[in-house]
Amino acid sequence: MNATNIPGESDLFQKLRSLIIARLLIGTTLLLGTALPLEVSGFFSVSRFIFPLVTAILILTIIYSGLLNLISNLRLQAYCQLIGDILLETIIIMATGGIESPFSILYVITIIVSSYIIPRRGSFVTSVLISAAFGGIVLCQYLGWTKWWPVSTNWILLPPPSFAVYIISINFFGYFLTAILANNLSERIRRINQMLQNKNVQYSYLWTLNRRIVN
Repeated sequence: MNATNIPGESDLFQKLRSLIIARLLIGTTLLLGTALPLEVSGFFSVSRFIFPLVTAILILTIIYSGLLNLISNLRLQAYCQLIGDILLETIIIMATGGIESPFSILYVITIIVSSYIIPRRGSFVTSVLISAAFGGIVLCQYLGWTKWWPVSTNWILLPPPSFAVYIISINFFGYFLTAILANNLSERIRRINQMLQNKNVQYSYLWTLNRRIVN
């Protein structure tokens, strides 16, 4: 049986397709919009690294779209797409300053999206992965393990280690708080949709009964 014919799987199929389109439109727009000011400001190494990322998003869009119609395990595809987004965001943060990067907000967006794509546990799994990724970025910066990074961040003036611990703690707290709030909101929306569906069924039954009585 095709996964799109199963009610729950059909809903997940539509969510994944929407995620693919949103990633393509928002990701490319955001990266290209960021590359232009960096190019003007003279950060050529950073700005020119962004263009391969746009290409990577285009390639991933084609791959995800193909897999969506070939592989029936949609939940596995959902986790693979979310992990792929975390990897892309981590590379962007590494290339734009690490602990000082303004793009760490992308992690929060991914947590919110995961609560919509995979209700209940998706946001918490994503929060754990994101916390590990951000903690690894900061650890590498302070230990000097940045030679393998896509772009050199020697121009970044790192804050004191104590302040770095504070930033990590705040980010970790924010990630898991976002997961809790997004999960609760997603659950409320799901319950409201279920109630509306039940009401529609009841109204349909009453309308049919009324029509039969009139006939």
